[in-house]
Amino acid sequence: MRSKLLRLTVVSATAAAALLLAACGSDSSSDSADLGPDPATMVPADSPFYLEAVVRPEGQLGDDLDAALSKLLVTDDVGAKVQDAIDEELSSQGEDMTYQDDIATWLGTRGALYLNGYDAKAGEPDGAFVVAVTDAGAAQSFLDGTIDGKTKEQDYNGVQLTVGSDDSATAVDGDFLLAGSVQGVEDAIDAKDGENLAGVDDATTGLDQVPDNSIFSLYADPQAALDLVRSSGEVQAADLKQIEDQLAQMGDGPVDAWGTVTESSMGLSASAPAAEDAPDPTDLLTTFPADSWFAFAASDVGDQISASLAQFKAGFEAGLRDAAPDLPDDVDPEQMFQQATGLDLEQDVTWIGDVGAFIEGTSIFGLGGGMVMTTDDEQAAQDAVAKVQQAIGGSRGVKVTPSQGGGFDIQAQGAPLGAQVAVEDDKVVVAAGADSLDDVLSPSETLGDSDTFQAAEDDLGDGLTPSFFINFSPILDLIDSTGQSDPELESARPYLNALDFLIGGSKVDGDRSVAGFTLGVQDQPEGSDSSTAAVIGP
Repeated sequence: MRSKLLRLTVVSATAAAALLLAACGSDSSSDSADLGPDPATMVPADSPFYLEAVVRPEGQLGDDLDAALSKLLVTDDVGAKVQDAIDEELSSQGEDMTYQDDIATWLGTRGALYLNGYDAKAGEPDGAFVVAVTDAGAAQSFLDGTIDGKTKEQDYNGVQLTVGSDDSATAVDGDFLLAGSVQGVEDAIDAKDGENLAGVDDATTGLDQVPDNSIFSLYADPQAALDLVRSSGEVQAADLKQIEDQLAQMGDGPVDAWGTVTESSMGLSASAPAAEDAPDPTDLLTTFPADSWFAFAASDVGDQISASLAQFKAGFEAGLRDAAPDLPDDVDPEQMFQQATGLDLEQDVTWIGDVGAFIEGTSIFGLGGGMVMTTDDEQAAQDAVAKVQQAIGGSRGVKVTPSQGGGFDIQAQGAPLGAQVAVEDDKVVVAAGADSLDDVLSPSETLGDSDTFQAAEDDLGDGLTPSFFINFSPILDLIDSTGQSDPELESARPYLNALDFLIGGSKVDGDRSVAGFTLGVQDQPEGSDSSTAAVIGP
């Protein structure tokens, strides 16, 4: 019973399904709407994991979601398309149900899932779905229709529970449908009149950062969640140790995530304790050429590589010794790499500061790109570049020519375009394809000046510094420049046309680190034919 019931609950009442459907036909008479009963009032205050979604958005939120999904799914009737997908999924599970007849009649505004422990007997977490209802009788009828197998009825604090042989339970308590483990449902009933998550200060959970136009939010207590995982006995000690080591690098505090929507974008953000001495994000990405359709940048990469190498080395050695205890002690993968390339991974990356790269061009021969690595130790950078030159120079089919400034040019045999490497102005610079070193270091116009990028940065919002950017339109132009026609591409083109940009960024705010991604969506270009769009099924 548990697996079937939870599957149906997920299909019918979580954001993945009802959220999409409910966006259509929302009441837009006001900019804001009453979210109705709060599922957090049925969740124990000490729960380590909580996920909430608006399953029937109204007002401006509903209008924005409908507009964004209409563009993304290339349809004027989002509700009908998603309803058909839900009904087909219910039918494929052998259920004689439809969304309109069996779910819409009782589904409220918000739904949630919480986990609060581990059921060793069932081998599953303890917790429950908590879904707001508008008609308790219709909700109970829905639950009755999902039951199979042997069950029994029992009373818990005045609430009637239907309990299955697999230690699952369902109930309707006031404004909420409950479905989960017996312990999870009972804990939810107790929380209603006791200490619950709704009574916890949002600043404590981190949910005070969640904006008003969120369609879902998530809260997790990493240490409590780790205790839950540990109690399950499902994770090996070595893996637990790695998780503990990673958590130790973070400060104390919750991890939160949320999703937002506007009429032309959909965003996903997260907040977590900032690591000790976490660096501020770099603005290197904004210095790249304005026509870049792909770009990324990251801070203090050398330190991150060094830390990752140390973790990998410790984990590799421990795993290798467990798998092959008779292996000689002098087996060292890092040393083997150094012998093959001449690069000392512990010494030859410490000079690296911020790193960024980009690609531009809308034709094969017009493709260009570059990479920039900043440094505060130019001599160490020059030494590392010399080692790379020597390592590449020994490769077959590659011509390496020394250049001024301690750099070199690369030309692969038979390739029309090559690359340049140089150390200039406390930077290691790589220019490839149609781009020169000057194009990388001093473009005539930068991404920071670009209207397209600025619009994407505004949608990213929340003071985040961009670290990742994709502009989709030039990519389609590049594909079209090949002159090749592909039926699958043409079928998918309306959906590709709907994609405007993807941008990501981060910031350090006190003792918290915040990161986010935003996908921009747009109307179909004038004169385009969307009738060839592929059918999106469940």
